[in-house]
Amino acid sequence: MPKIHRIRIVGLKYDGMQKQYKDTTFNFHNEETSTNGLIAMMNGGGKGVFLQTIFQILKPGTSWGKQNNRYYQQFFFNNKEQFIPYTFHVLIQWELDGSDSRHLVTGGMFSAEQRISMNEESGNESKTLEQEAKILPNITFYTREFEGKEEVSLEHIPLYENDEVAETESLKDYLKWNGYDVYRDTKKHYRILDTYGINRKDWDIMKDINKDEGGVGKYFEGSEDDHSLFQKRIIPTISQVLHRTEHHKDDLVEIFKSQASIAKDLPVLLKREQAHKEFLEDIVPFEENLAKGAAHKEIVNGSIKVGRQLLGALEHLKQSEVETLLTLEKDIERLTITQADLRFQKENLDYAKAHREVLDWEKKLVEERNKHTSSQAIVQEKQERKELLAFHALLKEWSENEQSIRTLAQQITTLEQNSGLEQVNQRMDEIKKETKKQWEHSYLSLQEAVKLYLGYQKFLKKKGNELTQQDKQKTKEIAQLSSEIDFLYTQIHTFESKEEALIKEFGDRITYDLKGFIQFLSKQIDDKKALLEELQAKEKESSGRQNQLATLHGTLGQSIQFSEEKCGELKAAIEEQKPKETKLLDRLHGLLDDVTAPFTHALLSKYAIQIEEVLVNNREQGEQIKKDLWEIQLDHSLNDEHFWIPNKDVKELKEWIDEKTGIDVFYGTQFLQSLRAEEMTNHLMANPLLPYGVVVSGQQWQKINQQILSGRMFKSPVPIFMREEMNSKNQSPSYVIINGTEKELLSDKNLFIDWKIKIAKQIEEKKDTLIEIEKTETSLRQILKEIDRFISSELCIDLEKSLIQEQNALLSKKIELQDVTTKQEKEKELQLQLNEQRQKAIQKIDKLTRDVETLEDFDKEKTTHLVNKQVKLEKEKQKEALVNKQLEIGKEHEKIVELQNQWNQTYLEWKLTNEQNIKEIAVFIETAAFPVDEKAEQCEEVPRLSPHLLEEINGSIRELIQLQKSKEEQARELLVIQARKETEQKQQKKLAKKLDTLNKEWHKAPVPDEPISILENMLQTAQKEAKAAEKDEREQGTAVTVAETSLKHATEQRDKSGKKVAKLEKQPEEWEELDLELKEVEIKDQTKKTIEEKSRRKSAKKK
Repeated sequence: MPKIHRIRIVGLKYDGMQKQYKDTTFNFHNEETSTNGLIAMMNGGGKGVFLQTIFQILKPGTSWGKQNNRYYQQFFFNNKEQFIPYTFHVLIQWELDGSDSRHLVTGGMFSAEQRISMNEESGNESKTLEQEAKILPNITFYTREFEGKEEVSLEHIPLYENDEVAETESLKDYLKWNGYDVYRDTKKHYRILDTYGINRKDWDIMKDINKDEGGVGKYFEGSEDDHSLFQKRIIPTISQVLHRTEHHKDDLVEIFKSQASIAKDLPVLLKREQAHKEFLEDIVPFEENLAKGAAHKEIVNGSIKVGRQLLGALEHLKQSEVETLLTLEKDIERLTITQADLRFQKENLDYAKAHREVLDWEKKLVEERNKHTSSQAIVQEKQERKELLAFHALLKEWSENEQSIRTLAQQITTLEQNSGLEQVNQRMDEIKKETKKQWEHSYLSLQEAVKLYLGYQKFLKKKGNELTQQDKQKTKEIAQLSSEIDFLYTQIHTFESKEEALIKEFGDRITYDLKGFIQFLSKQIDDKKALLEELQAKEKESSGRQNQLATLHGTLGQSIQFSEEKCGELKAAIEEQKPKETKLLDRLHGLLDDVTAPFTHALLSKYAIQIEEVLVNNREQGEQIKKDLWEIQLDHSLNDEHFWIPNKDVKELKEWIDEKTGIDVFYGTQFLQSLRAEEMTNHLMANPLLPYGVVVSGQQWQKINQQILSGRMFKSPVPIFMREEMNSKNQSPSYVIINGTEKELLSDKNLFIDWKIKIAKQIEEKKDTLIEIEKTETSLRQILKEIDRFISSELCIDLEKSLIQEQNALLSKKIELQDVTTKQEKEKELQLQLNEQRQKAIQKIDKLTRDVETLEDFDKEKTTHLVNKQVKLEKEKQKEALVNKQLEIGKEHEKIVELQNQWNQTYLEWKLTNEQNIKEIAVFIETAAFPVDEKAEQCEEVPRLSPHLLEEINGSIRELIQLQKSKEEQARELLVIQARKETEQKQQKKLAKKLDTLNKEWHKAPVPDEPISILENMLQTAQKEAKAAEKDEREQGTAVTVAETSLKHATEQRDKSGKKVAKLEKQPEEWEELDLELKEVEIKDQTKKTIEEKSRRKSAKKK
């Protein structure tokens, strides 16, 4: 059967919600396995509530009590019987059967709800248990099984945070997330419990056992007070045991006698004990060394034991961690696979989105292309209309211009016939023809001269460039030689400077015996190395001695530090102990006489005995007060009515008659107080025992079976008075009653009330006194415990002795440390001297080695120096020859440059003169112009720039100028008309070119009949429409371009996404039927959960 391991109760309220379990855990284990546990609770401390709460997990909604009359619903009513729903939690951790250390956690979230509304007419003043039946339980269960390697922690479940109990709905998500099965079905709960071997029938038996506290009440029936408990239960039980074991009579009496004898001899025994303690204190100094040795041995054995325990614990922990790590790795591997699948889904989601976007753009591109095609058709139509109107406008303008030219030609013909200029024009035309022929011949001569000049200039330029290149080459060669000469000079100068420095440093021996000087220095190096080895050996010996001294110094330093720490600890212990002893001394001064300081173990034992005597006296005083309090409380409990009840037996008899017979019965005092004062006096005189008895009706008394009242024992007589016989005047008592203050309590009701108030005050005073006595007892016991602690530990006087011994040992160690320090300083001085000598020897060896290397290098450099001198002389001769050659090239280059400049100046003057003449010729010969510079071949022939090439044509030009002047003077009007005609002809040519561009067969086209203004207006309208259509077409073309670009980009993006998916070694899926937004939310949610779970596993793995 599974065993309870732990129980946790959170938020439970009971006793009318005046008490509660905030968050309490009960452990039934020994850190390794489940075990039996004992929970001790005082009477009324909530044992039944605790058991009823546990049973809610095993039998939900179970009630409790002897009659099962404490219902589950009572947890939700306050002390005013108002229904206040809330939630409380109960968890039980079970250790399941088997060797695999599995655990089961069963828990419940318990509440209640009022399904049926209460009857408002009855009011809210009193809510009975009948109304509780309308309150229905609202219970949610959760369970989870834990493997042996899984950690179970009830405290980590967030049932109680920030002083608030967790609600059901807020806790469900946490439980489901952490693997708990959450449900409300009670049958399912029973099935789960049965699955794990938790049988309800077994727990029904436990409930029956605990219903009446296991029969304890019935066992102690009749033994309610101390006397009856000892008389009926304790003494007979002990006697039976003794009789069974030793077969002696009256053994219990002998035991009490023996105890009395021991109590009598107790002072003598205490004195002997005190003497023994003082003897032990005297032999303490002799046992100190032995005690220290034993303490050290215990420390070593304890350390070995603790080490073995730690090693075993670490091995167990390591094994547990390895198993946990393997589980975590498997979980991480599983989560990694899930994460890879989610990564594929995420990448495929991008591919699916890109594919969806490609489809959208393909559809949109088809639509935009259709729109663009229709726009292009409209533009074509508008363009053709515009071109047609433009052609018609140009044709109309050409027609009107042609008409104007004809009109002007007729005017010129008429003027020329009337003015006689026909002969002048004829002569000018003849001269122009002759001049054109002369110009053609002269132009060829000019062109030949220019070509020859340009060829000669190219020749001069090429030659100048060649000379320039030669000069640059020579300059480069000279610079190279100069650089080499400078380098050689630097090397020669450096060697000579080095030679001078070495002569100054080593003397002039190096100039005639360099080899011998190097051998001399090498011998000095060998001598210094031998000295260095000797110094290193001495230094090593000194270091060994210093290490020994340092080890001794460290040991002494640690020992001194330990002693100082121990002295500090002893001083701190003394400082800590002194206030404690002072405080105890002050407390003892208030309790005992003749208390002295400092304390010793013997004195403390003596004071402890004295305090125990005070404690015994205090306890006796408390017992007396308890007895007085019991008597007063008895009076107070009896007199809760408005009349006086003299004793307990009267009350018990009256209640016994009520219970067994049911007849009318009254207290005597109750009967007396119902009479007038005179009647009360008469009845008291006739029946003095009437206040101490009861009154019944004689007729009713005769009818009952009096045997039924004889079933109990009456410890004091209680007279029963017949109401009818009390009226008889012949009664006379045969005894005398002494009346005390009780007569006043009968006759004076106010005095009775004051008496009740007085005994209530006495109860409170006795309780307060009893509390003070208990406090005093507690204080005395605390002092005794403190004295025991002092006796079992070291006192100030012991600590001071230890401190003095430790200080003496510390002083001797410091003196020894001073000697060691002095030796160390001497060794350090010696080592410094050896180190200084060694450093000097090393420096000398280094210097001699450097000198030898320097001289050997100098010997090699000397050979190189001689070679450099010879090479330098040869380089200087080569440089001098190159400089002379460069001077010759420079002079030749200057001649060529001067010749270029001279020919350039001659050509410019010749060209300027001819250009001025050509300007005059161009007036009559429109094509006349100076020849353009053309590409010419290189030529060494000197050009011939003759100034007489245009002399023949100049005479004809002068004659044309004279005829032109006479013509202008004769017909200025004709000139104006001719100018207009020429302008119109030029315009006509432009229009003809435009028309030819628009239509090659424009001559055949009919001239439109509309005026030019109307045609221009129609053209402007067509241009605007065409422009608007073109704009729309461009916008639509832009839309097509955007769609094509977007489609291309979307396709590229889809390909990229496909490649990303392919990298995951899976084929991309198009997911055309899925809702991608919903899929994206699903992937994000699963990814987040997977990452969080993987992070938790990794964190657990790191821990």
